Amino acid sequence: MEVGKAGVSGDVRIALNFGDQISEKSKQLLRNGAKPLGKLTKAPWSDIMRIEDPAGMQVTLFEKSTITDKK
Repeated sequence: MEVGKAGVSGDVRIALNFGDQISEKSKQLLRNGAKPLGKLTKAPWSDIMRIEDPAGMQVTLFEKSTITDKK
């Protein structure tokens, strides 16, 4: 679960780790009704993407951390 600045998202936003399949899984979610809230982005710690599911829940998708996981 994530929290953030008031008014940016709903009361709750969840984060899901997709290992090393974020690109494939995000495309699958978008084909099935999710709305992108931003592009797939390379953050210093991981690749991330934010979506909104059909019910309005914001979800952060991320890959395994590049800080703690060696590739």
